[in-house]
Amino acid sequence: MVIRLIAMSALVVASVLGCQAGDGNGPAVAPVETAAATATEQATMSTDSSVVARIGDTAVTLEELDSWIKDDLFDRETSGGNSLNAYKLRNEAMRRMITMKVVEGEAARRNTTSDAMIMGEVAARGEVSDAEVEEFYNEQGDKVGDQTLEDLTPRIRDYLKQLRSQQVVEKMMDDANVVFLLEQPVVEVAAIGPSKGPADARVTIVEFSDFECPFCSRALPVLKMIVDRYPDDVRLVYRHLPLERIHMRARPAAEASLCADEQGKFWAYHDVLFANAKALSDEDLKQYAQDLDLDVAAWSQCREEGTTSVRVDADIEAAQAVGITGTPAFVVNGVLLSGSRPFQEFVEVIEAALAGG
Repeated sequence: MVIRLIAMSALVVASVLGCQAGDGNGPAVAPVETAAATATEQATMSTDSSVVARIGDTAVTLEELDSWIKDDLFDRETSGGNSLNAYKLRNEAMRRMITMKVVEGEAARRNTTSDAMIMGEVAARGEVSDAEVEEFYNEQGDKVGDQTLEDLTPRIRDYLKQLRSQQVVEKMMDDANVVFLLEQPVVEVAAIGPSKGPADARVTIVEFSDFECPFCSRALPVLKMIVDRYPDDVRLVYRHLPLERIHMRARPAAEASLCADEQGKFWAYHDVLFANAKALSDEDLKQYAQDLDLDVAAWSQCREEGTTSVRVDADIEAAQAVGITGTPAFVVNGVLLSGSRPFQEFVEVIEAALAGG
């Protein structure tokens, strides 16, 4: 049980936050009309647990049902076999599976159970000290709010103990020389839209974003660092993915930004929108146009004509075509990075691309 929880928690810790909007629709189930069974058949059904249903004289077995469930779940989880979604599903499953294989193999070598082995390794490291608890508390800064060290000590101690279990497993993975070889499929999206950087840059980052998404806002400093570090090698292209089900003003803001783009001021307007993500009413959007010295009459006419709506639709369709459903999402020379990612992760992908990888 311990190793299963660790395998799952490792994925949760490693996951990156982002805005999501899913439909949650499941498959419809069609009723099946069956004929009455004979007394012999009823007796067979009561003793043969592998038969779960009958259609006339035809039996439906538990094996058939399980196979259908697996196929149906895979189809739903991958949006009909989308290669990118299939990779995500397989990658997560692979990491859980390999983690369990490594730990169970080491436990067998020691002639013990996985749980006992991990608990023993954690116990050998000693109890979590008060100094460790206080250090962790101080590192959290404003995140703890008005909660005192005394208030949070039990929870912090439990967390640090769980973290030790995860560290034990990570060391076993390192010692086992695990190499993951599952390759991420290349994502092809057109680099169409407002951009920064040279048109002939060796690396192109296509960003799909939403002006109301807080995680998109958090990605801005990282993107600035990338543009500053690679002024000659990286081109950043902005495409829209307003999540209209949860962000009601994201689409009007997107269309308004494209009207600003027609006057060569997309990025200035982009910055203002993210800085005022909770104030995106029609009046606010117009005020921002005035503040940036746009030709407000031409900007207003652009909005009224709705021509930018077609461009937003095209961006949404491009994202959906490759399985992108949340924001922010970045396609770096064909490599998809979903969510608000750390700067170093971008650097690794960019450097690999510059090296010809």
